[in-house]
Amino acid sequence: MGGGTVDIRDHRGKVVLVSFVYSQCPDTCPLIMQMLRQARDDLGAAADDVEIVLVSTDPEGDTPANVRTFLARYDMADDAQYLIGSRRQLEAVWRRWGVATEVHAHQHDGTGLHEHDHAGLVDHTSLTYGVSADGRLTTAYPVNFPVAAIVHDVPLLASS
Repeated sequence: MGGGTVDIRDHRGKVVLVSFVYSQCPDTCPLIMQMLRQARDDLGAAADDVEIVLVSTDPEGDTPANVRTFLARYDMADDAQYLIGSRRQLEAVWRRWGVATEVHAHQHDGTGLHEHDHAGLVDHTSLTYGVSADGRLTTAYPVNFPVAAIVHDVPLLASS
């Protein structure tokens, strides 16, 4: 969010957890953030060897102000990098990581009523990826991953 580009190779030597989220998400992203926060807490001093990289799935809604509020809500302002950018920039990242996104637009059925209650929501791949210290993508944690799995895996990922 600081205005520069991020290259995951710059984090070699550390475990990197990468997740794709958006700051206005009402359900999945808060769960991901709670689990990442808990994993950092449970790791204790080993958390110093972990980088958390969050990539926006909502280039329009993830303004710097919204992102700051979102990170503060989960006490992650100092513990995670949150990457934002233009749709074109982010689509390139999504493609490289195999992340699918779909923004629900406001749709009308001719009666003035919305056809669904999901207008403005962003459906997206909800995995958290584990990258080993030597830069290899090794794990993918589902949205409801047990925190103990990351706590268990971090030393293994750090030693590879």
